[in-house]
Amino acid sequence: MHILNPISRIRIPLPSQSTLLLPPEDHTFPEELIAQNQQRTVRERYQSFITKVVLSCSPVKKGSDCVALAIYGWSDNKLAYARPGDAAWTILSWDWRQFTYKWGPLEDAVYYKGQFYVVNLHGTVMRCSIPPVGSAEEPLVEVIAFGIPYDDLIWGNSTYLVEHQGSLLQVLRKRRPSKKSRPDKPLLQYLTFGFHVFRLDPSSSAWEMIESLGDGALFLGRNTSVSVSATDLRWCKGNCIYFTDGDDLSPWSAISLGGRGAGRDTGYCTLKDWEVHYLDQVASYSPSSPPIWVLPSAGEG
Repeated sequence: MHILNPISRIRIPLPSQSTLLLPPEDHTFPEELIAQNQQRTVRERYQSFITKVVLSCSPVKKGSDCVALAIYGWSDNKLAYARPGDAAWTILSWDWRQFTYKWGPLEDAVYYKGQFYVVNLHGTVMRCSIPPVGSAEEPLVEVIAFGIPYDDLIWGNSTYLVEHQGSLLQVLRKRRPSKKSRPDKPLLQYLTFGFHVFRLDPSSSAWEMIESLGDGALFLGRNTSVSVSATDLRWCKGNCIYFTDGDDLSPWSAISLGGRGAGRDTGYCTLKDWEVHYLDQVASYSPSSPPIWVLPSAGEG
């Protein structure tokens, strides 16, 4: 497994996904690990599926302590972290089964003010403190804010975390089944029809709804959720949310629909009138993976 810069083609190694299936005290050598993995059932391998990885900083930035946090597991979400060059992922100790059963599966993560924050389907947020290299401290996971004040949290919706102008935002993406006509055939799938945006009040750990992003724009999807200023990107509209198809079922739906499906729920929403615009002119739909946003960054090296 690697971190890849799609522009420069720089690759930075991360531990194998197979190490996510090992108990913390098991330090099996990679050669033996490969042989063990071949003996695992499909269900067991599902538990090493990674749905999202977020970074604490650029891995090529000089003097940085880059940490990668992964959300993984097909039926029971868990968290693990690693640094570039580590031999194995470190699984964070937490009662994940109880947490996801009570509050829903893990949806998104973000690095904010020196800590990782993770949100689940119902809007409950936990903070993950990862100790620096060489520290004797143990990683700490704690719930810091409960669900957002919105009662329409249903199957098909998604939640995201993003830093915007110094604040931590949670975005609820509302989706519903919709038969949307396409050049090939009509499809029954979940499509985005709206958003709600909340800002965390750090003093009360409560969420307050906001109606505007100013000149900012949010980019949501399977990538790390990010906020940018429209003045920095000429093609970008301010006070908008850009989104890509992040449905886990899209690749499987694409296969059943003749290899065309993933990526259809892509577009942007203007917060001024909360109108959703789909990017219907996109003609290429991935049969295996939803699209992601690739944005420029500064200050590397």
